Amino acid sequence: MKGACVGACLFEGWAKDEAQALAILEQGEVNFIPCHHVNAVGPMGGITSASMPMLVVENVTDGNRAYCNLNEGIGKVMRFGAYGEDVLTRHRWMRDVLMPVLSAALGRMERGIDLTAMMAQGITMGDEFHQRNIASSALLMRALAPQIARLDHDKQHIAEVMDFLSVTDQFFLNLAMAYCKAAMDAGAMIRAGSIVTAMTRNGNMFGIRVSGLGERWFTAPVNTPQGLFFTGFSQEQANPDMGDSAITETFGIGGAAMIAAPGVTRFVGAGWHGSGQSGI
Repeated sequence: MKGACVGACLFEGWAKDEAQALAILEQGEVNFIPCHHVNAVGPMGGITSASMPMLVVENVTDGNRAYCNLNEGIGKVMRFGAYGEDVLTRHRWMRDVLMPVLSAALGRMERGIDLTAMMAQGITMGDEFHQRNIASSALLMRALAPQIARLDHDKQHIAEVMDFLSVTDQFFLNLAMAYCKAAMDAGAMIRAGSIVTAMTRNGNMFGIRVSGLGERWFTAPVNTPQGLFFTGFSQEQANPDMGDSAITETFGIGGAAMIAAPGVTRFVGAGWHGSGQSGI
């Protein structure tokens, strides 16, 4: 998260280098507010700054909206704390190329995209919308591609956007998060309710909100995930859990729908009853 904060300072032009970014952060020159407090969610580091493009999901039933930044793809990314020039270059491209193309394509779709229908299809194709979003990302590209192809935009930009969407298997995750946030915020309007409307973690604390208790947070120390590691890494390098992506589990998908995504159960270290591991 600290690295993502440095990255945001560099991206916004508030600082010229890491040292200056750390200085203004430590001196309190940057104001922080939880994403959840502004109807938004952010994955992992969760840092969202003023110039970053945002996804907007509208709950047409209840009339509220929720927001999430765009998925950066794989490799070194700001949500995991990277802030090198390659990371900043990608963010500038997302702001200057990806966002205008996607915005124009969506502008051609009178009713936008029905995410409920798309997710209903995606879950039958092996997605659970937290660790696996391959099918839904492909379905999203299928919906957008005809509109992108018809745009009167720079052909190189269109090609770059199509290339990016074609290889970013987790692109739909951020949409799913905003979708779940819009639904759970609607649930929070039920003042006499007892459902959990938010679950989130910041690498230090885990917090929940309950519908009948307004904007009050209930917190406890966050845990450290136990899972599989790339070669050369072990549990000793594991980071305490963080990010707003647990909004998917709050809604009832993600880990709660892992049975729909057998392809990733081993990857995340899930077992079954009788295997000596915690079952799902």
